Amino acid sequence: MDILNAAGIENPPTTWEEFEEACKATTNAAEGVYGFAMCDIATEEGTFQILPWIYSAGGNIDDLTSAESTKAVQFLTDLVQNGYMSKEVVNWQQSDAYNAFTSGKAAMFESGTWQLADIDEKINGSFNYQYTLLPKDKEYASTIGGENFGVCTGSEYKDECVDFLKFLMNAENNADFTAAAAKLPVRKDAVGLKDLWTTDDRYVVFNDAMNYAKARGPHAQWPTLSEALYTGVQQALLGEKSVEDAMKEAQAKIDPIVAEDPLPDLTTGGGVADDVNK
Repeated sequence: MDILNAAGIENPPTTWEEFEEACKATTNAAEGVYGFAMCDIATEEGTFQILPWIYSAGGNIDDLTSAESTKAVQFLTDLVQNGYMSKEVVNWQQSDAYNAFTSGKAAMFESGTWQLADIDEKINGSFNYQYTLLPKDKEYASTIGGENFGVCTGSEYKDECVDFLKFLMNAENNADFTAAAAKLPVRKDAVGLKDLWTTDDRYVVFNDAMNYAKARGPHAQWPTLSEALYTGVQQALLGEKSVEDAMKEAQAKIDPIVAEDPLPDLTTGGGVADDVNK
């Protein structure tokens, strides 16, 4: 917030238009400070942080050539091409974006609850910061991820495994488990069982993000769909292809997969919220 305030911005941006202006105002090339940092690496981490922007514009991974999805990828591409975000984001894991922010080299960054445990210690009072939802285009958006529990078909103890999962996932135990893990409960009726998620200013924002969160998939061929997305986005960010051509190529890989097995209709809420903008 110190960087934003110095640029004459009192509050975190809430829309893409405000966000772009904030990125422009807080980028300082001479000092190596960018307006924004995120993870666009060629792995699922990249997909994890790219999807909220596509969702916010009203797009989805199975319609990357739509006006909505193309708009989102173009928006991220413009951030790089205008110098508001480093080209190195194509090599950055989420921890790298975190390091850029905590070292004062990015005014804003995209992150999740797993970094709450040590961000105060990392920054150690060197500057003021604030949590907020990612800015919106048509709507606020977030992605749900990234752990799941299951029972292996080869297990000799399927019934016992199911009993354990029922035990772990009841409201009380889910609240205890996720609070200890610095995450959010996957059950709405567990949220009110801990003050953490309703009174801690940090978790309140992430809890709010759950109202706009969508799952990645689920789909048996999700790794292939994800690879098509992050590969196309990287090509666009690096200027190797136009956004339109990159998304057409990605869509060509996705189309035969979803034609045979369509993605489920995504609903909001009910998972571990990621991707809020600080």
